[in-house]
Amino acid sequence: MTTDCVVIGGGIIGVMTARILAKAGLKVQVLEKQQVGRESSWAGGGLLSPIYPWDAPEVLWPLISRGNEVYPQLCEDLLNETGIDPEYVQSGLLNFDSIETDKLYYWAKETDTSYQRVDQKQLTEIEAAVNPLYEFATWVPEIAQVRNPRLLKALKNSLLNNKKVQIKEGIEVQAVNQVKERVSSVKTSEGKISCQYVVVAAGAWSGTFLKDETRIQPVRGQMLRIEAPKGLLQRVLMCDSTYLIPRQDGQILIGSSLEYVGFDKSTTEEVAKKLYTNAIKILPELQNFPIAQQWAGLRPGSENGIPLIEESDEVKGLFINSGHFRNGVGLAPASCEMLVDKMLSSE
Repeated sequence: MTTDCVVIGGGIIGVMTARILAKAGLKVQVLEKQQVGRESSWAGGGLLSPIYPWDAPEVLWPLISRGNEVYPQLCEDLLNETGIDPEYVQSGLLNFDSIETDKLYYWAKETDTSYQRVDQKQLTEIEAAVNPLYEFATWVPEIAQVRNPRLLKALKNSLLNNKKVQIKEGIEVQAVNQVKERVSSVKTSEGKISCQYVVVAAGAWSGTFLKDETRIQPVRGQMLRIEAPKGLLQRVLMCDSTYLIPRQDGQILIGSSLEYVGFDKSTTEEVAKKLYTNAIKILPELQNFPIAQQWAGLRPGSENGIPLIEESDEVKGLFINSGHFRNGVGLAPASCEMLVDKMLSSE
């Protein structure tokens, strides 16, 4: 079996890379050992911004800005192509933490992002259900979100309709083969696939294909889902590293933990209690609604939270696009564009 490029991993980075490669005219096979979009890309909250964007590494700021440019049209295109609405919403963010003003100002200026320091009266006008004990907040109206499970489903369906792309689930890549320091094929649980390029986009499992496996480490994040009345919450709320994300149908996501426990995806009562307690402090009405679901995902952690978007030093044609930590959805459009540009100009 032969193709131009094998993409290892069917998360947001893998499928979006495949989409861009196919538009560039390449034949692509996406190989996913489980199900497309069911690991970290599914488990997150779908924010298109770091939860504290002014604290994110400055090198990521233009990538996040590019994602914000791409997503409205991308979601509209996917809806037209597949009938699945990724639910892009510019919901805005209210942050109740004490924020270093100079850092916030510099970030807003460099990224051309507006913000406002609001008092209690203004806060109530923006989000009426917020705890009245909060006297001030930082309001960033341009922060947007997508409903990430629907986004992944739409991307998958779009690729399935693309004659240049094949998606294979339940297939494991066992090795990347080379001839004279050049990618030649991949060995899989179902046989060999000859190819010119390989893109490692396997999320927390990407280290398996790197010379230094420690460059990508799994970081567990636990989240909760509350089934609340539609309209109870309109904005993303953030305080003490706990965030609340409203969906259009009333569901509210609460996240998330940061745990270095290897590849353990189990959930804990301790984290659930902490997240729920923090959420009720921010939005008291939540105490009227029990936890509907708790889950955990493994983020691909990397040094300083900066993703690896590069070609291997040892093997020509072997690329890595991983290590996006908590920001895979927001960073996906720009990092995939960057990876494809590097790939097509590497010869």
